[in-house]
Amino acid sequence: MISRIDRALCAATVVTLAMLIPVIIWSCATKNNDISNWIIALANVAMAVAAFAAYRKASQYLNEFFSKEGYTLATRMVNENLLELNMQNELLERASSFCAFYTGFNGFPPSASRLLVMQARINLFNKIRTRHHLILSNCEKLSIQMLSYGIVASGSRKDALTNMLVALQNCLKSADELEMHVTNDFSRYKQYVENGINLSQPFTLTNVNNATTQIRCMTENWGKMVASYEQFFRGKRHIQSLFCLNKETD
Repeated sequence: MISRIDRALCAATVVTLAMLIPVIIWSCATKNNDISNWIIALANVAMAVAAFAAYRKASQYLNEFFSKEGYTLATRMVNENLLELNMQNELLERASSFCAFYTGFNGFPPSASRLLVMQARINLFNKIRTRHHLILSNCEKLSIQMLSYGIVASGSRKDALTNMLVALQNCLKSADELEMHVTNDFSRYKQYVENGINLSQPFTLTNVNNATTQIRCMTENWGKMVASYEQFFRGKRHIQSLFCLNKETD
């Protein structure tokens, strides 16, 4: 957007100067034949040229400033967010461990010790889930800010970045559903323990199928996220290779 406006203003300025310079010289110099009028006319032309040169310099500075700010935002997106979405990402591993521990409650009498462990597992899972929600939110906000500076993912990396974030979003949707199903059963389990209800009877989970379904969805989307990560970072990883100035604004 900046570059397009810059070109339009530049063209308008050049045309205006081209039209005004002869007029300035003619109007000043033809009032009489005094040499001072010619000097004034030339001085006016010089000031007009100087003003145009100053405009061009300021325009160049603004372009460099906006470009630098855009790449700074892109660096934050990569270093503070995207680099966590690689093969070593722990979201799926933690979710699978969380779900496995949850299903282990099925068929066993409620106990206070297992209740405490389950509460700790829920807190741990919520911590990593919250962190990934923050990553997604950060990337969405930074993308919008970068676009305002004319910076976008370069070439095929644009689709890879979009697919990565969509897969993360779907993965988190399943993680939220998993947490909801587990929490529903856990709240009933907690009630039994705290009130001494059926402590000698096997506890039956009601959301096991729903929980395992969400794990399957998470596994699928986590795989897509990691594959898109590898595609986005394939080749050169310099920030100006990952991102570029949006050609639509050139």
